[in-house]
Amino acid sequence: MQQPKGLNSHSSMIVLALVALSVPFVLGDVVQLRRDFYNEIWAPTHLLVHGESPYDTSSLNPGLPPIWFPMAKGLFAPLGWLNETTATYLWFLFNITELLGIMALALGDSKPPWIAGLTGLFVHFFPPTINHLVLGQFSITATFSILLAAKFTERRRDWLSALLLALALTKPQLGFFAAIGLGFFYFDLMRWRGVAAYFTKVFCMALVLSLPLFLVSPAWVTDWLANMQGNPVWAHPSIFIVLSGSWNTLGVGIGLLIGIIVCVYAWKIYKPGTAMQWTLGLTTLISPYIWSWDFVLLLPLWISTFSQTNQRNKIILGFVYLIGWAGMAFSQIKANGNNQAFWWAPLWFVGAIAVITYRQQKQTKGGKKETSQ
Repeated sequence: MQQPKGLNSHSSMIVLALVALSVPFVLGDVVQLRRDFYNEIWAPTHLLVHGESPYDTSSLNPGLPPIWFPMAKGLFAPLGWLNETTATYLWFLFNITELLGIMALALGDSKPPWIAGLTGLFVHFFPPTINHLVLGQFSITATFSILLAAKFTERRRDWLSALLLALALTKPQLGFFAAIGLGFFYFDLMRWRGVAAYFTKVFCMALVLSLPLFLVSPAWVTDWLANMQGNPVWAHPSIFIVLSGSWNTLGVGIGLLIGIIVCVYAWKIYKPGTAMQWTLGLTTLISPYIWSWDFVLLLPLWISTFSQTNQRNKIILGFVYLIGWAGMAFSQIKANGNNQAFWWAPLWFVGAIAVITYRQQKQTKGGKKETSQ
């Protein structure tokens, strides 16, 4: 006898919640390092709530000066009132809660509890997830915000969508293609008038989120620009690292053009939720500035594909995940912390998902043709 859909869905959410609750006990120690959270969130907000420029953190001896865009600093300013340890643990728990939200959005309705449980293990022990939690990064927040922006866009809740995209653009390289996809959605609805109206809302929401900085210390703009100019050139795991000199510039240009075309195509054939999952996967491939912990952007596409495909493809994707996990673990050990060593990971995961999706769609179309004959 088949389970009712509602019961199935509730059971899956309970399983996801149990997995999420167990994570702090398993991975709780990783929050002690907190390098990026300290540099980019706690130290700046601590200064902000005490009336100082959040982009001049030299008095707090940061590892690096802050460079993230100001929206997150404005929204999470209350963390500055807390001591560093409490704020760090709250950020960790906030990230775990966001991962729960990402899984719920990507799984959709009525998935068996065993899929929810397996998905929870995939997500929380994904090496980029662990790296992200170790550093106290922002990419999980960006991923969740972008998924919600797509959901609110589909429901035509434009101001909420604009607010969430503005927050995600705290790290603009993660939200670039998402912005293009959302822009195409509004272009398809209302042509350029719709695009202009939506991005005006995004700009307004970015200003609202940044308002605490303007009110407390208008000098933050000068400090921020100085930090941006002084930011070192880092070796990061983009696929463009195989190119050098002028070829690198040309490769980035061609890659961005291809990325925009593929992004628009995805938004033309899929609904916003699915289109955004592919857009996030595309971002890990094409973004010229990305880090291994940013590969958490792959998770929604991975979860959705794994949960919706047939049993045989689930097994294949399981092996793909295990091989990818082992490869990233090996890279982490052998590369001695060199983040460039992870450049292949998006190719591996997005390539496998693309092949599985193509095969599934081909089989579905073939089945329909046979049925109609």
